[in-house]
Amino acid sequence: MSARAIKIHGGYALNAGATEDDLKEIVYLTTIPGGFPRAIQASQAVEELLASRRPD
Repeated sequence: MSARAIKIHGGYALNAGATEDDLKEIVYLTTIPGGFPRAIQASQAVEELLASRRPD
């Protein structure tokens, strides 16, 4: 899954009631099956998503 898709679907999940910790846990749980490079990319995408949703 691309970083763009993670941001889009992560945003949907947050709008539906998921927490920041829920998204981080999903990245953690998919590290071994998805591989470390993809997990790092996903983690960065989630952090960018969360940063963009925080008030200034």
